[in-house]
Amino acid sequence: MSFVPFGDIMDSKFEKLTTNLDGFMDVMGTGNSHFEKKLSIAIGQVMDIEQQNEIPNEQVNMMCRNSTFQYT
Repeated sequence: MSFVPFGDIMDSKFEKLTTNLDGFMDVMGTGNSHFEKKLSIAIGQVMDIEQQNEIPNEQVNMMCRNSTFQYT
């Protein structure tokens, strides 16, 4: 039976832990990147919808300004 120093075991465990943490952080970073892209797309869609809503609003305002009544 061979004897492995306790310090070597701890170093091995610590190295494995840091490797797993690095991998976890990479996954989290990728997830954040995807979220930011989806958020950017959603913001763009909201802006497009707001612009589309401005057209009918402008048309209604124009109709309100143009009176259909004729005064004599």
